[in-house]
Amino acid sequence: MTNFSPYSSSSRPALAFFAPSSRMAEAKTLSTHCYEQGWLVSCHPLARAAIAEAFVQGRAVVGWCAPAILVRAVPWTDKRRDSPVLCFPPVSDGQAVLLALSGWHHGGNVVARALQRAWREGKVETDAEEKEQGEGERLFVVGGSATEETLGFSLEDPPQGWSVQGDADGVLKALAREEKFPCQVVGEACGGFPPQHFFDLASKASKRGQEQKFGIKKRIAVGFRRQREGADLRLVPRCVTLGVGCVRGASMEEIAELVDACFAEADIEAASVAGIASVSLKRTERGLLQFAERRGFPLRFFSSQRLSCEVARHALSQEEVVERATGTPNVAEAAALALAVAPKKEGVEEGAGARLLLGKRKSTKVTCALAVAPCALPASMLAGERNGVLTLVGLGPGRASERTAAAARALREAEGVVGYEGYVALLEEGETRAELFRSAIGSEELRARHALALAREGKNTVLLGSGDAGVYGLAALVWQILAEESHEKSHEKSHELSSAKVPVEFPVEVRQVSGVSAMHALAARLGAPLGDDFCAISLSDVMTREKTIVQRIEAAAKGDFVVALYNPQSRLRRALLPRALALLRAHRPPDAPVAFGRNIGRKDECVKVASLQDVQDVDADSVDMHTLVVVGNSKTKRYDSPYGARLYTERGYRLKGG
Repeated sequence: MTNFSPYSSSSRPALAFFAPSSRMAEAKTLSTHCYEQGWLVSCHPLARAAIAEAFVQGRAVVGWCAPAILVRAVPWTDKRRDSPVLCFPPVSDGQAVLLALSGWHHGGNVVARALQRAWREGKVETDAEEKEQGEGERLFVVGGSATEETLGFSLEDPPQGWSVQGDADGVLKALAREEKFPCQVVGEACGGFPPQHFFDLASKASKRGQEQKFGIKKRIAVGFRRQREGADLRLVPRCVTLGVGCVRGASMEEIAELVDACFAEADIEAASVAGIASVSLKRTERGLLQFAERRGFPLRFFSSQRLSCEVARHALSQEEVVERATGTPNVAEAAALALAVAPKKEGVEEGAGARLLLGKRKSTKVTCALAVAPCALPASMLAGERNGVLTLVGLGPGRASERTAAAARALREAEGVVGYEGYVALLEEGETRAELFRSAIGSEELRARHALALAREGKNTVLLGSGDAGVYGLAALVWQILAEESHEKSHEKSHELSSAKVPVEFPVEVRQVSGVSAMHALAARLGAPLGDDFCAISLSDVMTREKTIVQRIEAAAKGDFVVALYNPQSRLRRALLPRALALLRAHRPPDAPVAFGRNIGRKDECVKVASLQDVQDVDADSVDMHTLVVVGNSKTKRYDSPYGARLYTERGYRLKGG
């Protein structure tokens, strides 16, 4: 049996059944069978307070009632992460429907399937007609997060390369109201998805008289074409590929103008575009790179030889002037078709089914063509080469729960992670599958250059730091290195390349994701000490002269800034922190609060609060490079709440009576 640790301290999942007296016998029959299979199951009368209590306790709630009763009783927070909520609504003609209202990806799918097994193994009676049709016990799992037994797929988690757009909630509510799904489906399958069963739904509804009884409740469109008639739900495959050729210096706006015109002419959804392709010669073309980044389209490149093969295979038009400039007689059409290659499968020829959707269109500086693949193409399956990507990631205070979503996503997608060994150690199991490159403290430039080198090899690389990569992190160093390299290249004289082979260096796209800096993490623990103007000053004189640090502290003291002191002291640096506190003490009231936060967001987190007048001698063992010191200004107050000391800095707000 599946381990449901999120819902029970036991190794077995805990379910709470709620049923009115009229259906309690049904609930007890199923609960008895579930209990015999190893589940922790309890049956309760249908009561709103009891439902809410079970939900808050983390048990999977199963109601033998109308969905609306559970919707009103459950204190929802995030339906993607909430405990599972399912129900058996009363339905007609002997059928049974199990609605998954929430928590499908948080255990609801396992609960639903287990209940279905329990229903089947409980030998539920079925009539002869149902047995003859092969529909068995007629328990349909529907609704909420996934509709696998009805629609054949999950609306919250469609297959890779597909997106769900439109009124998904409305469609799910329609499923919850009716045991069948009266709908009109327009479009066509792509690469075997959606399953044929999905397209049979409308005809099944008609056969059973649902269309006459309810009318067509929902309209669902499937495919990459634009839907001019209103559809409640659209299932869009990313199967259209865009080939682009351009002269040197073509702007992003010029590329966008022709591409949008092609989209309109071909009548396609922008969401259906799997990616953009061009010839390798255009790896550094600024307008093309900016256009792909702005639209969020994956960008891939093919050699002139590969594109020439596509020209021959598909008998594409050829232009001598294009071949002289790029090495291939056709760029846009050949690149679109090369990108539309379907992943190779057993018994299927590589690239089978790719076809030209829109032939080459030209503007003054740009050419564009569209092709369509025989199946949806997620970015991970696209053919061609890509430019390197270096993502600058700050881990936040320490715990994975306090990382930004962008940082977590970058770690999941990375192929290589470079970082100081102490930061790499903060990664939790499963956060990344990338190859890890660790180095000791003090080798910052080495790490930055190594990360750039990996990205130039075409790897999706992450350069790791703590907090926010742009706050006392390596982001500034990376940009400095890139700027210096660019300056050097602009002054290089042209010379012939040596005959020796050298590694190909791809252009690097540098991305920077926001993080949570230590001062924000400590401020969140304390209350609102940064509620008014504040500044951050590092007391490390390794990279900044001591004279400059002292000048900045004096300016912050005179300006009455709340001050966050990073790197306050180390084993060898002992003088600057006492001096900084003395300078601030001369311009602050004696009771101005000072907070010391050590290892914020980590296992041995420690926060202490004192007044500025009481902080004379700083304990060398408790304040180190892992400590952040926040000194309040003249308006920072201390509030001793029942839960500990809290700080807030007044900003002039006034409470108004009414």
